[in-house]
Amino acid sequence: MRGRCGRNCYASNECVEGVEGIADLIIRSPIKQSTGEIVMETEVGVVTGGTRMVKRGIAEVENNEFHKFKANANITKKESQLRMDQIEQTWKLEVIGIKDLMTEYQEDKALEAFQKSLTVNSEGRCVVGWPWKNQEITPAEGYGLALGRLRSTIRRLKRSPELLECYDEYFKNLLEEGVIEKIKNQNETSRISYLPHQAVVTPQKSTTKLRVVFDASAKMNEGPSLNECLYKGPVMLPLLIGILLRARQGRYLVIADVEKAFLQVSLKQEDRDVTRFLWLKDKSKEAIKENLVIFRFTRVPFGVVSSPFLLAAVIRHLLSEENSELSKEIAENLYVDNVVLTSESEAESTKKAKEAKELFKKIKMQLREFHANHDININNEQEMTDKTKVKLLGIEWNTSKDKFIWNWKIPQGGLQTKRQILQFYAAIYDPLGLLESNHTPMENFNSRLVEKRCL
Repeated sequence: MRGRCGRNCYASNECVEGVEGIADLIIRSPIKQSTGEIVMETEVGVVTGGTRMVKRGIAEVENNEFHKFKANANITKKESQLRMDQIEQTWKLEVIGIKDLMTEYQEDKALEAFQKSLTVNSEGRCVVGWPWKNQEITPAEGYGLALGRLRSTIRRLKRSPELLECYDEYFKNLLEEGVIEKIKNQNETSRISYLPHQAVVTPQKSTTKLRVVFDASAKMNEGPSLNECLYKGPVMLPLLIGILLRARQGRYLVIADVEKAFLQVSLKQEDRDVTRFLWLKDKSKEAIKENLVIFRFTRVPFGVVSSPFLLAAVIRHLLSEENSELSKEIAENLYVDNVVLTSESEAESTKKAKEAKELFKKIKMQLREFHANHDININNEQEMTDKTKVKLLGIEWNTSKDKFIWNWKIPQGGLQTKRQILQFYAAIYDPLGLLESNHTPMENFNSRLVEKRCL
């Protein structure tokens, strides 16, 4: 909006006030002038507005003018925050009756369970327990299902001996790092559950090219799955679009991620037996009873419904305990295991990166894979990569040019069917909406395909 302050002078408004707000500010009744203007005395100054009769030649015409004024508004921070809270409240779904009260109850119970179970062990690592829906509930054991899935996984892995070797090496590394442990007594607790697992290969990643994924939602006839017995917990992530926008506010940008984030939070002893899984003593032999070894997790594994919540809650607990400007910035710009930091100078950027690294060390978490739009030296360790094209929360970022990049690659053979066109369009990742001008022609093209009933 613009306010007219002279014949050919326009100025931008610094504050836009609603009708109900203006009414609260008026001290005396409005006075209408002979020119048609209305003068109002308010708590922040004299305001003029309305319709003004202006003579142009021999005719009188109406000229609607909005007048800008400056005044020292005596509004405290508390009142300002109250107004923002009221605006926020207006847009909440529960205002119109769509709030899921059961979800809110479950989130509160998950937080309560986390706060009760959280401790710190002698190593300085945070220890948590699963947020059980009911302390008496027991997940199905699932040994038969886990064994069947293991045999299927082994058959697939044997088609690629290199993958089988990596899979076996992955478990050896976890055992060496203390992330998993061998079961000595198979029936030492009443709660026992076996998790099926499979390989997910991501050759394009620079760090974890093979990931072992555990299925805690596997359906079993004998009872509920592990995920069905646990509270999911609240989503404790900032808005993705907010992080991306803040990433462009500062002149210098540094990003990093937490190494094996989910595996850095310890699981309390009595909750470990529901994370059992099967593997082979000798990977060259078949998956028979004599060749099986039973492991269980000592840390929170990825794949359990509560794991993202527990990781976020542990990190937020650390940041709240620290209570510094850096910890607040990290809390606002932390997405799962990705940290985004901005600065106005190279020296400040380097300082923040080093302090963030030390901060995460306090809870035995390692920040790695640092990328920046400038030269930065974290430590003598090789933590900075020389890659100029990296992913910033799913968007390709050219660090040398400090630009976001979108590459649309038409598949070989082109797009022959409507399904292929829709798949191509849906695969475009644009959380900031920067490509809307490109989306519109594609949407129009899709509409024409539907109208013409193309295949």
